[in-house]
Amino acid sequence: MTLNNFAMFCDKTDFFTVIIYIRVKLGMKSAGGVLLKHTKSVKSTLQEDKRNMIMTVTEELRQEGVKEGRKDAQVQNAKAMLNDNVPVEKVAMYSWLAISEVEKIIASHG
Repeated sequence: MTLNNFAMFCDKTDFFTVIIYIRVKLGMKSAGGVLLKHTKSVKSTLQEDKRNMIMTVTEELRQEGVKEGRKDAQVQNAKAMLNDNVPVEKVAMYSWLAISEVEKIIASHG
């Protein structure tokens, strides 16, 4: 879908349908970046209320992506520590994960 088509789609479609479309087509992690990248171009063709909603959702998606990235880093660090035979309690403490989360990592990766 081109940027102009996307703008027309946004203008004629229920806002939440637009967000679902973006998440399904692009995935959660890239949806925020795409909206952020194209919001300035798209917003000139949208009605004021939809522009504000897109800016709000763009920020929310960006924050979700940041949280996912942090969680991924925590899990990767925990796996590295577990591979070095660091005790579960210390892995949890240094990776900021709950002991139960560390135990799930152990169970899922042997």
